[in-house]
Amino acid sequence: MWFFLFGNKGYYDHLGYIVTKCPECRASGVFSVEQERKKFTVYFVPTFQYSKKQFIVCTNCHQRFEVADKLRPEIARRLMSQKELSSVMPQKKLASILHCPSCQGELTEKMTYCPQCGRKLK
Repeated sequence: MWFFLFGNKGYYDHLGYIVTKCPECRASGVFSVEQERKKFTVYFVPTFQYSKKQFIVCTNCHQRFEVADKLRPEIARRLMSQKELSSVMPQKKLASILHCPSCQGELTEKMTYCPQCGRKLK
């Protein structure tokens, strides 16, 4: 008798930041740009990717928006690293944006564990 174990696994990548206006809270500010990739697995080994989506997350209201395929080149053109963002934004606003030392996932001051990778922070 043969048993095959099939499934999928999600991978999350932090791509960078953009500065724009949130359609939900109407605040202008920093958005985190993230990518979600899903891979088909056989016996827990990722074999091929079947889904790839990009999201922008408002750091003010924490609303998550999926990026349409036709907007991806524009987002890629406007993408900034943490260093580039630091030179553009005032330090006071950036102080409220914290990142996990392992995966660079976005954190708040009250978090004990990273929601992206699960690393204990305190």
